[in-house]
Amino acid sequence: RNGELVVPAPEKPVPQGAAKGDYVTKTQPFSDLSFRPKKDLTGADMWGATMFDQLVCRVIFHQLRYEGIFTPPSEQGTLVFPGNLGMFEWGGISVDPNRQVAIANPMALPFVSKLIPRGPGNPMEPPKDAKGSGTESGVQPQYGVPY
Repeated sequence: RNGELVVPAPEKPVPQGAAKGDYVTKTQPFSDLSFRPKKDLTGADMWGATMFDQLVCRVIFHQLRYEGIFTPPSEQGTLVFPGNLGMFEWGGISVDPNRQVAIANPMALPFVSKLIPRGPGNPMEPPKDAKGSGTESGVQPQYGVPY
């Protein structure tokens, strides 16, 4: 509550190469208390129900940009691992205060993030007659940014 770190979080170098108009920091804090996967993904980690599925997953993996955690988004497509569900999103966490035990189901699902440049069908600003609350599900445009 005084601003001091509870556990160390040293700054470490992270992948560079921001998309045009974006920026990234050279380092990010990495908490010593983490459930994040210990190693980056490789093509050999790709899985499929059949050997054909596995082959397709490996091909897609090698087509994406992936240099480990904090790889910046790209027009090429970037593998984000762990993905945007976080480590304890869906499964949640259960706590037994009497025994002071927390039980959690960490999950590290990879996702693909792809920047789509603005163009005729992807305007920078919303149409003047746009309707909607902004809470609709599905793809949500990010107005005011170049992608």
